[in-house]
Amino acid sequence: MLRAQINEPDVNRLWSEFAVEQGIDLVICVASALRRGVLDDTEADRYEKSVSNISPGFVISGLGQLIDSAINADRLVTFK
Repeated sequence: MLRAQINEPDVNRLWSEFAVEQGIDLVICVASALRRGVLDDTEADRYEKSVSNISPGFVISGLGQLIDSAINADRLVTFK
């Protein structure tokens, strides 16, 4: 049985807590998610997988949402 290291933070939980505290969405690029094997219920159905594996609080979306958000935002921050 695999056990999490005691000194390692639960990054998914920390992001989820941060999003709730700040009132922000946690959006994952659909192309990046698929390359990494991350599926929500919709993508799991599309690729005929039995379950989704996306962490709670996260959603998968495409470029349309990014463009809409960039148009309506005060600023856009990206990371390489």
